Amino acid sequence: MKKLLIKNGNIVNSEKIEKADILIENEKIKEIGEDLALREGEIIDAEGNYIFPGIIDSHVHFQLPVKGTITADDFYTGTKAAACGGVTTIIDFAHPENKNESLLEAIEKRKAEAKENVCVDYSLHTAIISSDNNILGEIPELINNGITSFKLYTTYREEGIMVDDADLFFIMKKMTEFGGLPVVHAENNFLLEKLRTKYLNSGNTQAIYHAKSRPDFVEDEAIRRVIYFADITNCPLLIFHLSTKKGLSSLTSAKKKGKNVWAETCPHYLLLNENRLKGKEGNRFIMSPPLRTDEDKNALWHGLKRGDISVISTDHCSFNLKQKLASDFSKVPSGLPGVETLLPLIYTHGVLKKRITTNNLVEVLCENPAKIYGLFPRKGTISIGSDADIVIFDPKLEVTINYKNLNMNVDWSPYQDWKLVGYPIYTILRGNIIYKYGKFYGDKRLGKFIHRTKSCLLKNKL
Repeated sequence: MKKLLIKNGNIVNSEKIEKADILIENEKIKEIGEDLALREGEIIDAEGNYIFPGIIDSHVHFQLPVKGTITADDFYTGTKAAACGGVTTIIDFAHPENKNESLLEAIEKRKAEAKENVCVDYSLHTAIISSDNNILGEIPELINNGITSFKLYTTYREEGIMVDDADLFFIMKKMTEFGGLPVVHAENNFLLEKLRTKYLNSGNTQAIYHAKSRPDFVEDEAIRRVIYFADITNCPLLIFHLSTKKGLSSLTSAKKKGKNVWAETCPHYLLLNENRLKGKEGNRFIMSPPLRTDEDKNALWHGLKRGDISVISTDHCSFNLKQKLASDFSKVPSGLPGVETLLPLIYTHGVLKKRITTNNLVEVLCENPAKIYGLFPRKGTISIGSDADIVIFDPKLEVTINYKNLNMNVDWSPYQDWKLVGYPIYTILRGNIIYKYGKFYGDKRLGKFIHRTKSCLLKNKL
């Protein structure tokens, strides 16, 4: 019977910060209180440090085939990096290979890839790329098997994964019937395809034209459209990787009218701007949706503070520099590494710059994703009976980002040489210390697939 006692830490949940001890037994939080004692087991003195729930990165892409290559991080390297950044649960994706492949088969293939290769706990979103009756008929079984969120793309027609408006309608009707949550990549496909062709035919192949071919109204129109279909089908909706002021305005307007719509954003949309796409290193910063303006960045921070944006996750999709080489922007695989730097970046640039509070940080990185994706209260909170997923965070520890010192399997970082104040010193997964003072102590067989329940958003509230 493994026991662990964490003493004197400042425990942070969404509503309060309290100094107390935490007793862990059999992978669960057994007791929270003052002056707790332990006769046998390990004791950690967390004096002066924050105690966060384990971070949940609810949007990652490990071991994903893209444009003739595969992401640099597989399940092992990606989840090892996650552990070293304080992330104890990730949600990846299962994509059918074509419109006829069973969703159940796609899930089993993905779970086989992850088996004995995950250092933290994990679950999967399932991509639905067709409203075929046989495909829709699998949704109840998937939900019963703990897969309760479903990825829909309004773009990537040429890749064969886009859903059209009729698909949206019938898929959302089925979600409403059985209690699934659609999570949507919202961009107007036909508009961006025309713009992309226009720029390429004019010889404008540089990375900045990736952003110009996907302007803010490409995102905004698609957000408005999917909100409309969610409304008429009485279906909850979560918008992935919100990147624009216009899109946020449409989301906020819908929420004020009582619409059941929610949103996630990512660190790169909060911290970087489209100027990174200019110059010789521009290809590195290609992702979809693209980086935006400082005005968009500021709007997203305000959206977080107001509560209109509920989740920050990384959309981690890593490629080495060689993989990012291409003759024009349309051939560059989209994505950035980020799972390991999520927590310290948001603490340094969110909390310390007073854009959000420490409690807000726990809301958007822990509690809200746990509630939205059916993990709460097992995950996302420091409470008696919850999994003992814990981050001990030193708020004064100064770290300079250097990709050579990180565990992500890439030869660069979007945040190279950025100075951070505040960094994890312990990551604990279900009572097991998997990271301590810069060293990984976990095991690729320790992570478990987590059976999720239905989203709290079915009731239009967090």
